[in-house]
Amino acid sequence: YKASSGCKDLKDPNFNYHFTEWLKLMNPRLTCLFGYFGIKKINVANILNHVFWDPDQDVLKELMVKFNTLYENGQPLIAELKDLEVIDNPFWGVKAEQTQ
Repeated sequence: YKASSGCKDLKDPNFNYHFTEWLKLMNPRLTCLFGYFGIKKINVANILNHVFWDPDQDVLKELMVKFNTLYENGQPLIAELKDLEVIDNPFWGVKAEQTQ
């Protein structure tokens, strides 16, 4: 996990900088699930793997904090994210739900 900026607090005064740098380093195979390719938002019509609604990147920010905390504690990067809003993805046959 080379993407760790060490930022573990949403209230960090440099959080947005750390988050942007983290997004640049994260594998797009993960971020595309939330509708992003690196730091750029991708139009839903142009992405096949977009399944979670995260327009303000709140879930991705939470994921960064969790991953950084796990990494610094020497634990595997396995994070539970609650109340993810699933959106329709006809390519994969995913139907929208309120939470997962």
